[in-house]
Amino acid sequence: MDRFARLLVRYRIGALCVAAALTGLALVGIFHLRFDDGPRRVFRAEDAAYELLESVYRDFGADDNECVVVLEAEDFFRAPIPTALRDLSEACAAVEGVESVLGLPESVLFSGIFPRPLLPSPGADERARERARKQAGESPLVSGHLLSEDGKTAVLFVRLEGNELYVSEVEPRVEALQDAIDRWEERTGLVARLTGIPPVRVEIYKAVREEIVLFLGGGAGLCFLLTLALFRNLRAVVCTCAGPVLGALWTLGFLGLAGVEIDIITTVLPALVVVIGFTDAVHLMVDMRRGRLARAGAEHGGGADEGESVALATSRSAIADLGLPCMLASVTTAIGFGSLTLGSMEIIRGFGLAAVVGVLLTFGAVVVVVPLSASWAGDLGGTLPGTAPSLARWRTRFGRAMDVVTLRPGLVGGGGIVLIATLLVLSGDLEPDNRLTEATPQDNESFVAMLRYEEAFGGVLAGYVLIEWDETVTLGSGRVVEAARAVEEALGNREELSTPFSIVHFLDAAGLEPAALPGLLGILPTDVTARFVRPKLRRALVAVSFPDIASEPVGPLLASLQDELGSLAGEHPGISLHLTGTNVVARENINSMIVDLVKGLAFAVGVILLIISIEFRSWRLGLISLVPNLLPLAAVAAALAVTSQPLQITSSIVFSVLLGIAVDDTIHVLARFRREFALDRDLRGAVRRTFLVVGRALAITTTVLIAGCSVVLFSSMPSSRLFGILLCFGLLVALLGDLVLLPALIALTDPSRRRRAAGEG
Repeated sequence: MDRFARLLVRYRIGALCVAAALTGLALVGIFHLRFDDGPRRVFRAEDAAYELLESVYRDFGADDNECVVVLEAEDFFRAPIPTALRDLSEACAAVEGVESVLGLPESVLFSGIFPRPLLPSPGADERARERARKQAGESPLVSGHLLSEDGKTAVLFVRLEGNELYVSEVEPRVEALQDAIDRWEERTGLVARLTGIPPVRVEIYKAVREEIVLFLGGGAGLCFLLTLALFRNLRAVVCTCAGPVLGALWTLGFLGLAGVEIDIITTVLPALVVVIGFTDAVHLMVDMRRGRLARAGAEHGGGADEGESVALATSRSAIADLGLPCMLASVTTAIGFGSLTLGSMEIIRGFGLAAVVGVLLTFGAVVVVVPLSASWAGDLGGTLPGTAPSLARWRTRFGRAMDVVTLRPGLVGGGGIVLIATLLVLSGDLEPDNRLTEATPQDNESFVAMLRYEEAFGGVLAGYVLIEWDETVTLGSGRVVEAARAVEEALGNREELSTPFSIVHFLDAAGLEPAALPGLLGILPTDVTARFVRPKLRRALVAVSFPDIASEPVGPLLASLQDELGSLAGEHPGISLHLTGTNVVARENINSMIVDLVKGLAFAVGVILLIISIEFRSWRLGLISLVPNLLPLAAVAAALAVTSQPLQITSSIVFSVLLGIAVDDTIHVLARFRREFALDRDLRGAVRRTFLVVGRALAITTTVLIAGCSVVLFSSMPSSRLFGILLCFGLLVALLGDLVLLPALIALTDPSRRRRAAGEG
């Protein structure tokens, strides 16, 4: 890297002009950024399960377009509440973009085979209202579906027009619905809350839009102030932060120019590349400050070139000494993210590719902008973290600590390996799982309504069993109804689920035999029956709701249902049964996405081992470098398992970030150790000097990053708070691994120590 460093310093004005041009181009690209808020891109996959779900959307309508209005009253049949319910239904139906409304006002009872309205007329007497109340509690179409068993909670299902609606399309409709509900509440004094997938999506994206600006700005500001307090020099802080910030800017600009749409996962990319780039920037700045303090890099093994200033010489030396470690760290991190492009999920492949580009662009920004801007910055300060006496005391105490670690490397290293093994055993039961409420702000009416709906009806997340029959089966033969009853029994035996609903309920409500089903469908409203049966397509649905706030993961429940449906299908020739629905397919595919992230992590670990071993020409160094890198990952995994937290997308991304930072620090440590050991073949002395220099950079980056990430702990979304907690905890563990475990493992490579041990044997 020495030749590259000399060329870069010689043509530094041209290099910074290129950086400025790239920044201008990036600003143009940022104006072309598009936010992809399509609801299904998160779990879209090229597999049979998703294709089946798309066909269900096409034939029966999309379940992720349905809003739920949760109403509460002591008695929905007491005057004037029935009239108020009709008014609310009409007000919701009148909102532009609403396809249909289904609730108590649309419900019917049967007189023979002829349907009549459930709700009593405005002039009905108390006997008629009592009769309607009783019939509603007994009706298979109403009880447990539109009215809770205690009769105090009712729902309106409001389906929005369209198929895959973007938040930009959903938001005005949800706002109009909420306005209609608010006016109705003021007029009637009754309680109604809007929830369901569309309103929750709107709340999530509102929170993301607001918090990403607040937390990025607040986190960056806090990092800046803390870095300033540690460096005690404004010029040094500006130069250090310039590289990572430009890297994030270039990354966003590239995405805009390439036409890559920003999604819910890619939004973390700017913060991710800043975090990874910041570690390299701090290492460079610490090296340059140390070089200036030592008068033109005397401690670096050489002075300035002829006519070269001290500032320029230290910048050149920093690039020459640390350019390769920075590049190795970036390449290994990029390869780790690149492994995600091999996954099955479109959104993960896109994130992996964008992360690769972001990491490499940030490396370029850091290695060029930080040292070159520092060469013009004047005084960067030199004592760290405070005055010279305090620095001397710190060096003495830290040096003694390193001596203790290197005197008993076997004990410390072995203890670290045992600790990692123990943590991995503790995390053995960790399973992937995802919940809508984990990403939902919990300080709004939609979340409160979701809680109430799940309490009263069993869950707000729809699932279906799709019943298909071949030409040998007719709808009126009774075989389809028999299969639907068997499916309902299987679903009804599970306490976690809501009461299932299918064509069986239409027959039971009318008191008819299965053979009468085709005729009954002919007299019922098509917009109701079409949600559950399509005779011409030989398809029917059994609908059920799944819990999202339950303490137990839903994955095992879905697996057992799949097995039971397979057995039931074998008992009904000519009929096939499929478990589907947005909730079902999204859970399965997002869990697969989480597994892909973990697999990518394992691939990255292998790549790190290979690259470090080749670069440092030592398989021993490659192997020992893995141990401190695995420690924070094992600690976070164990923390999740011990606290009964499932493995989610957010926690999976934390693993990738932690590995990138840990590898970066490990490579810088090994590179510095190689330089120090080449100057003096005393291994313990080289370890001591290495950590006296690099240890300060590790402490600075960890302290600053923990402070910056702590801002996320104030998020309204549980997933964001979990991300911040895990990242702060993992960073702290990674620092302990680098400062305690890594020097002990390096000391174990001392050939003189092995010879002494052999001689004593």
